[in-house]
Amino acid sequence: MRRFAAGVLAFRDPVGLLERTGREGDLVELTRGKRPVFVVTSPDLAREVLETKADVFLKAAGSERLERVMGDGLQLSEDPHHAAQRGLMDRAFDHDHVVPYAEAVWWSAERILAGWRPGRVIEVVGEMRAITTGAVLRALFADANGAEVDRLTGDVTTVASGLWKALAPGAAGVKRALLPGFGRFGRALDSIDEYVAGAIRRRRSGEVGGHDLLGAMLAARPATGSGATAGPEGVPPGSGGMSDREARDEVISLLLAGRGTITAGLGWMWRELGRNPEVERRLHAEVDGVLEGGRSPAVADIGRLPFTRAAWDEALRVLPPSWVLRRKAARASELGGRAVPEGSTVLVNVIGIHRDAARYPEPGVFDPGRFLEGGRDPVPFDYLPFGAGPRGCIGFHFATMEAVLLIAGIAARWRLEPVDPDAELEFARSITLRSKRPIRMRLSAR
Repeated sequence: MRRFAAGVLAFRDPVGLLERTGREGDLVELTRGKRPVFVVTSPDLAREVLETKADVFLKAAGSERLERVMGDGLQLSEDPHHAAQRGLMDRAFDHDHVVPYAEAVWWSAERILAGWRPGRVIEVVGEMRAITTGAVLRALFADANGAEVDRLTGDVTTVASGLWKALAPGAAGVKRALLPGFGRFGRALDSIDEYVAGAIRRRRSGEVGGHDLLGAMLAARPATGSGATAGPEGVPPGSGGMSDREARDEVISLLLAGRGTITAGLGWMWRELGRNPEVERRLHAEVDGVLEGGRSPAVADIGRLPFTRAAWDEALRVLPPSWVLRRKAARASELGGRAVPEGSTVLVNVIGIHRDAARYPEPGVFDPGRFLEGGRDPVPFDYLPFGAGPRGCIGFHFATMEAVLLIAGIAARWRLEPVDPDAELEFARSITLRSKRPIRMRLSAR
């Protein structure tokens, strides 16, 4: 009965289910049986799942069809391939190496903001998605022109929104043509693959320099002494670098999974800012003092925007896009002194941890002050917007830089007013936390 009830609640209101489950204890057995489902709502237990016992609790991609679309990139792979790829990519995504890609962020933003007009009502998540997709495309492919970025943005949006069709039974082979929209999905994926293959080829041949994310990925080599002895296709023997297929899979992972968190987070950020006028006034005052005359922001400005950064961090706490992290027990283990059988599903309740009143008083209140100096006493694993441990989001530094630049640059020029400020918040049934209804906002020039 409990399993049936949990299943119904998970279908109707998965976010509400995890919030309620989190109040029942640090570790709750949501369903029983040979392969039970456990919910973890404790920083200590989250650390066990995500870090200490990361070799036991695997990410469990779960679908061969999903893997056929996204490949064996960081998003889906497990060790030892995941560790090898992470080792190759970490340096390209560290704080210092993502700084040059700030230009790509604002290049994309300016193209979208050029169409904004006072009084216009926008669906803010869609606008942010266009900016963030364009930014990651330009960061990956510095030689891509505006028309190519627009085409690829459309292709990525089509693949991302229709990805569920690749998981449907019978979606492979001849039945692909019978699924509404699947032909468009397949053509979009083929278009992305064709462009990525050409981009890799141009960088391998030296036709295009390596001053972008793709170039950095292709140039990456393992630490001394750990290189491969046989070079894969397109890589010199002994180099230990990525093969063309591996680079393709990492690009697809970045395009389909990497943009989701920041897009959703920016949507929630503007919603919360518009509903909290005191916070909005303070953010505008900070931005106006840094970006004199509404100039475009630069990386050097980020250190002078502590409240803007804190507002972003708080938006990810109140409404974390990655609201739950799913793991599968590869072998029998234990958590919190309780047995966890092999095959069990473990859900790290990120939204429950973020809304624990013992750690965050008045957890539903949007208060950026929590993330300013002296605002909170950080506890490891009590804040998980980008995951943690060996599978923590590799794009954390890029996403943070991108978010602060976009929030500051947009807020210097525009005020976004909620069209329906008192509308009841309902969440869509989605891997990423997003609103069931469009978040509509009216533009006012500042």
